[in-house]
Amino acid sequence: MTRPGNVLLAACTVLGIAAGSFALSSCGGGGGGGGGARTSGPFAVIMPPGRQYSGVPLTGVKLVLQNSGTRWARLRVSTEPDGSLWSGIQFFVEPYYAGTPCCSQTFHFSDDVLFRVNCARGYKGEAVARVKVNDLGGNRAEETFTFTCG
Repeated sequence: MTRPGNVLLAACTVLGIAAGSFALSSCGGGGGGGGGARTSGPFAVIMPPGRQYSGVPLTGVKLVLQNSGTRWARLRVSTEPDGSLWSGIQFFVEPYYAGTPCCSQTFHFSDDVLFRVNCARGYKGEAVARVKVNDLGGNRAEETFTFTCG
């Protein structure tokens, strides 16, 4: 099994890699068709190569604020229950023009992912970070976090 930190990115360009962290460029705008709010994304699809199914089905995802400023928020993504492993994570911002996730970090001894959302220049008001996670068993979970761009 490959530990987090060895990741393959689809949909974005890697700008730098150092000690299990990576920075990404802003990726495609415009959400899909259909009704509902337009999203930014996905910003990135993160998939660690060589990941094997842990046998513990993913039932949920927790999104927790780690710290923030007036124009950014850093969030931690954790799978639920303990022992469930993600095989892919997608980040979105709603509305799509409010901002973009910019940087992510994985940890060698945890399956958590830390990522940051930056507010778009000139945008003030509420925005929503949306995270969609799946595992190799076909299970999926989604969570949102609302933050304010000052």
